[in-house]
Amino acid sequence: ADTDTLIYPGENGILYTVKLNTNYNESAGTLTMNPTQMVKMRYAGTRSTYPASDTLKYWLGYESSVAIMGNYAYLGTNDGYLQCIDLNTMSMVWVQDILDDSNGSPVVELDEANHRAYIYIGPSLHWTQDENKQGTIPLFKIDAMTGEVLWRHDEIVNTKSGVSGGIQATVLLGEK
Repeated sequence: ADTDTLIYPGENGILYTVKLNTNYNESAGTLTMNPTQMVKMRYAGTRSTYPASDTLKYWLGYESSVAIMGNYAYLGTNDGYLQCIDLNTMSMVWVQDILDDSNGSPVVELDEANHRAYIYIGPSLHWTQDENKQGTIPLFKIDAMTGEVLWRHDEIVNTKSGVSGGIQATVLLGEK
């Protein structure tokens, strides 16, 4: 809200930012917007189908919501990566392999006492299933500033044609 900017990840592999130029008149009960300054960033992963490839089976794109901390955006991708993007420069800060398609949104945990932040995310079982439609899917805890995997918890899961298994929702942080 402070920047009056829409941040919109697309399933087409493009991250959009748009200045909204919002004008809210509380007494009149009106809200207007005049969007300008659209910025687009498109990524190409080493295993995505953009640019077109006959040998790679993953497609690119964002299917989840973006998590934001300061000027950093955290996004899970269809081709199995967690990206950290600097929204001021629209450049990649780091990328972490999370193995498979991400449908749940990344979750940020702030550890103010230790001046650290963490990202939690887990993929679905889509690309990495075996011939029995099974696979190991991890839930990750990742350092938000470096992209380093701090821990992962693996579970063997199943899938079936047309419905991927694995983690299909956003994780929920709790205590104990």
